[in-house]
Amino acid sequence: MDLEKTFTFIWEDADWLKKIAIAAVLLLTGIGAIAVTGWAAEIARRVANDEPEPLPGWEEIGQFFVTGLKYMAILFIWSLPAIIIVTIMSVGAMFAFQLEDSGTLGSILAIGNVCIIGLVILYSLAIGVLSFPLWVRVAGDESFGELLKPTGTWKLLRANLGGYLITMLVVWLLSMVAGTVGSVLCGVGVFFTSALVQAFLGHMIGQATAQAKINMDLLSAVE
Repeated sequence: MDLEKTFTFIWEDADWLKKIAIAAVLLLTGIGAIAVTGWAAEIARRVANDEPEPLPGWEEIGQFFVTGLKYMAILFIWSLPAIIIVTIMSVGAMFAFQLEDSGTLGSILAIGNVCIIGLVILYSLAIGVLSFPLWVRVAGDESFGELLKPTGTWKLLRANLGGYLITMLVVWLLSMVAGTVGSVLCGVGVFFTSALVQAFLGHMIGQATAQAKINMDLLSAVE
């Protein structure tokens, strides 16, 4: 993972300020964050494919919006099992508390809820990690049906799990720093620093995916 390249590639683009500023304005609008997600996914795709201009302009903002929508839709569908389980648990808990003698049943539900919540948290973490290699795939030309199958994304994740976990850690730290710096800059600066974080995240995911593809090719050659 070339962290130095991650934090310097933006400044190599002559139009970097305009591109980041547009992303910041879109984040400010709220719904524009969908397009920014697609834009960052395009950065990841370009880096993974070693394209010469990793920081895209906004000429294809419509496509970025579609990419962001696909990404969010896939994550929502993948998260449905956890959402359904939590909903059933909430309804069951409400039903138990309404019973006159809910002591024993309440205790059983409480113990069961602790176990199930633990599984839901693990499942949610798995979806979170899978969301990283999904960026590159969703910015490509694969169909929605193919993207919805987690097998292709899982293969990329498994081929470079360490790289994606490093990306998750670095981006978490960056988000904390960006939030602090943005708040100091009268609050509005949060959107500019958040746009930078999205670009950095896209570059790191692209690097991790490029290495994952290399690892997959080496494994195939050995087999």
